[in-house]
Amino acid sequence: MMKKRSLALVAIVSLIYTLPVFADDNMGNMNMSKMDMAMPAAQAAAKPASKMAHGIGVVKGIDAKQGMVTLDHEAIKELNWPPMNMDFKVASPKLLKGLKVGQKVAFELKSEGGMNALVTAIKPAK
Repeated sequence: MMKKRSLALVAIVSLIYTLPVFADDNMGNMNMSKMDMAMPAAQAAAKPASKMAHGIGVVKGIDAKQGMVTLDHEAIKELNWPPMNMDFKVASPKLLKGLKVGQKVAFELKSEGGMNALVTAIKPAK
């Protein structure tokens, strides 16, 4: 009797684990066999195009060792960014010379997509 129960239990567990193998794999009757899902190698390897943008902001912090500047900037239309407070890497530590916390500045960014941007120029705003 115990042997029959054990065999039944093993059969049920085996069935549970093998059922997905027999499941319908056509994605809910969606036929995707005619879709070309290949991506050209050049497109797959391509980086997002860099984009130059301009902004106005106030210096909130300077980290010369890390080559970073914290700016509380106005909206940046070229990048569709709202006003915000952000840390930016600078292209050269020389760009940080003469900057002071609280100073209003005009700056240029090289955007690599998303929120990744490099300050390429910065000077006191008029």
